[in-house]
Amino acid sequence: MLFNYNTEPHNSILIVEDEFIIAADLALSLQRLNYSIAGTAATGMDAISLALEKLPDLIIMDIRLRGEMTGIDAAEIIKGSLDVPIIFLTANSDDATFEKAKSTLPESFIIKPIDIKELNAAIQIALQHSKYNAHIIENDNWLKATLESIDDGIVALNNTGKVKFINRAALNILKYEPDYFNNSDFFRLFNLYSIENNTRIDNLHDDILDNKFIKWDENLFVLDSCNNKKFIRLKASLIHDNRKNISGVLIVFQDITRVKFEEQKAKENADKSERLKTQFISQMSHEIRTPLNNVLTFVSLLKDEFETKLPLGLEDAFTIIDSSSRRLIRTIELLINMSKLQSGNFDVDFQLIDLDSDLLEDLCYTFYPRARNKGLSFHYLKNADNPYIIGDKYSLEHIFNNLIDNAIKYTNEGGVEVVVFNNEEGDIIVEIKDSGIGMSEEFLPVLYTPFSQDSSKNNHELKGTGLGLALVKKYTELNNGSISVKSEAGKGTEFSVIFKAVKEKYRNTN
Repeated sequence: MLFNYNTEPHNSILIVEDEFIIAADLALSLQRLNYSIAGTAATGMDAISLALEKLPDLIIMDIRLRGEMTGIDAAEIIKGSLDVPIIFLTANSDDATFEKAKSTLPESFIIKPIDIKELNAAIQIALQHSKYNAHIIENDNWLKATLESIDDGIVALNNTGKVKFINRAALNILKYEPDYFNNSDFFRLFNLYSIENNTRIDNLHDDILDNKFIKWDENLFVLDSCNNKKFIRLKASLIHDNRKNISGVLIVFQDITRVKFEEQKAKENADKSERLKTQFISQMSHEIRTPLNNVLTFVSLLKDEFETKLPLGLEDAFTIIDSSSRRLIRTIELLINMSKLQSGNFDVDFQLIDLDSDLLEDLCYTFYPRARNKGLSFHYLKNADNPYIIGDKYSLEHIFNNLIDNAIKYTNEGGVEVVVFNNEEGDIIVEIKDSGIGMSEEFLPVLYTPFSQDSSKNNHELKGTGLGLALVKKYTELNNGSISVKSEAGKGTEFSVIFKAVKEKYRNTN
């Protein structure tokens, strides 16, 4: 009895056999196994014709056929047009015939006389294999279609750098024809350069294989076939086989030339805007400060002449005019300095500075009378063994002038203390402490933001422009220092400014 092993009914099979009786018997046996017979052929030419016409699911091909064309020859021609599994039948199993038949990639060899069970098993395996291959090919086509639709350049290479796949976007970016990279070393033709030093990257393949280049890198450009520069973002990934050995490299790159151009244009526009702003502020400063200085001069003269002759209620008029004019001049200077810092036009002169004798001592001496006139205590404590730093004196003076000025301005009772000392690491720290009105917790996160003000302070005379501490922060960073603050509303404020002290050896050489 013949058993039906066919789980996929009606698979069509083309039989190519020049012995009529064998072909007929084979067809009958296969039909009993629920296969459909696409046809039978006795010659290679008939086999080719029937295969192209009927498109069978499988071909059983005798190697020796009538005429000059062998089954191997016919199989080779059919395979050139159809992806169809072929099982060879042969009565001759010599090595030469076997090797020649292998070149057509058959699914199996059945030695005559035919064992139908063995043949059915071979057919089932071949059909399953064909179905699996068709699935792989379909997925491969889906993948290729997807990769072709992506705007990023994608190149797949084997582990020697030969191109296995390159999509249309990569060719468009590099401006090459599809066959340009065929059988060539991609890395020899891929003219990749570093933006930082403008030098060609020759070891990209080795770096990728050594896991040194598996990332997005935007500091690159390539030269296309017309020698035009294209700025790119590039990422590389390793491809592994089923044994986790490196079998190739996948390179993905994006053309960001337009983005780079727009960034450069935006930077140029921003720089131009900053220059115009600085020029405008400087010009306005000149136009405002000159008449204000004249006002201050003549107010001083008028004060000497008329101070004792003013009507009742106007005794403080000259003081108010002088204070308001100086406040306006200071505001303009803050605006100019902030503009210069933001545009990178602030000139610095770094030198060896003794924070104690070159700066803080004189500042504290200047502020002492003002504190005493408000009824405040004022102390300057010098506890630094090494008060030397490398810094810009102008900006450093503004840092501590602003912090001490604020401490006195916002303190109505108690006092102000300035302390300079070295910590355990040898850094020099300047602390400015006061017992004043302090700052709200909500204000601290935006303390150094330009034009920010503490909404909890109701006295508008004390609020200022909101530029002073923003400049203090920038000046501190300009001198490679850091600043921190502790404050509580109603209980005072403590600023700490930290700089790296200069070593004794360096001081002695200066």
